[in-house]
Amino acid sequence: MAEPTAFGRPLTRSLDPLPGESLGGYLLRLAHRLHPSPIRLARLTGCTKQPSTTPLGRMLLLDLDVVSFARATRLSEEEAAAPTFFP
Repeated sequence: MAEPTAFGRPLTRSLDPLPGESLGGYLLRLAHRLHPSPIRLARLTGCTKQPSTTPLGRMLLLDLDVVSFARATRLSEEEAAAPTFFP
C-alpha cells in the first residue's frame, strides 16, 4: 500500500461506516481490509499524532481532524463527523 498522509492523497480503498459504528470499530475494520496496524492507520488518516506504540483510546476522538480524516478515508465530512462515530 502506498503511504498516504493525513494531508496528502486519500487511501487507495475505504469502507462505508456501519450504522452505529464507533470510530475505533471503523478503524479496526479498515485496518483489517488494508493491512496496516490500527494505530498506523489512525496516524495516516489524521486521527492521532501519538507514537505508533501508543494504543488506540478515546483520546483519538479529541484529536480528530474531521476534514483530513474525511479526505483520507474518502468519506464526506458529514459521514466522518457522524454522531455514531462519537459514542
